[in-house]
Amino acid sequence: MIGQTISHYRLDKKLGEGTYGQVFLATHLHDPAMQVAIKVVHNNLSNDPDFVAGLRRECLVLAGLTHQHIVSYRDLVLSDTHPPAMVLELLDGADLHAVCQRGPMPIAQVVRVVEAMLSGLGWAHNKGVVHRDIKPSNVMLCADGEVKLLDFGIARAADASKATKTGVIQGTLDYVAPEVVFGAKATSAADIYATGLVAWELLVGRAACPEGSPRAKLGWHMGGGLTDVRLERTDCPDWLAELV
Repeated sequence: MIGQTISHYRLDKKLGEGTYGQVFLATHLHDPAMQVAIKVVHNNLSNDPDFVAGLRRECLVLAGLTHQHIVSYRDLVLSDTHPPAMVLELLDGADLHAVCQRGPMPIAQVVRVVEAMLSGLGWAHNKGVVHRDIKPSNVMLCADGEVKLLDFGIARAADASKATKTGVIQGTLDYVAPEVVFGAKATSAADIYATGLVAWELLVGRAACPEGSPRAKLGWHMGGGLTDVRLERTDCPDWLAELV
C-alpha cells in the first residue's frame, strides 16, 4: 500500500502490523510537515458490515477519549476503494514488546510505565471504555519518555464481527483473562489482569505465559499462573511484587 492515498494523506512507510490491521506513517498531501499514523484494518474485517458498524460506533467514543497516556484519535476514513482506516497521532518511539527484547527494565522505569498505563486505563474505565487487548505491543514508550496506550476501541469493534465469532480474530492468549476466552464480556478487570502480566514481563524480560499450544496457555491462566516475580528479579521491591 506504500504510495497509495487515503483521504488527503499519502502512505509513506509501514510502521507495523497487529491483530486488526497495518499501521503506516502518512504525510498530508498539501503540507509535508504534517505527518500522522494511519491504521488500515485487515480485509477480513473490512468486508464484515458488523465490524465496520462497530468501528464507527467506537470511533465516536474515541473522539472524546483525550488523555495524556492514550494515543490521540483524529479521524475514521471509509471508502469503497480501500479498507477502513483510522487516522491517529504519530508517535516516535518503540512499543513495549520491542523494549522487552532488550532485557529486563530498571525498577524505576517499570513503576513509571505501569503508573502511566493504569492512569490511562483508569480514566477510560471511568468513561465506560474497556480496552480489551492490553499487551506490550499496544503500549508505546515514546522517545520523549511519554507512555501511550494504543488500539483503544478496535478490539471492541471486532467483538461483534463474524471474524471474531468464527475464531479468525482472537485476543493475544498470553495476556487475555480466562473468562474472556470462555465467552464472558470483557470488563475493566480484564485490562487490569493484562496489565499485571505486562508488568511481570517488563521486570523479567520475557512473557509470563509459557510457550506452548493454546490449550496449554489457557491451562496456565486457569491453573498455574504467575511465578512470584521476586524469584526472577531479586531486586524487585516487595510492594511492587505484591502489586503485580
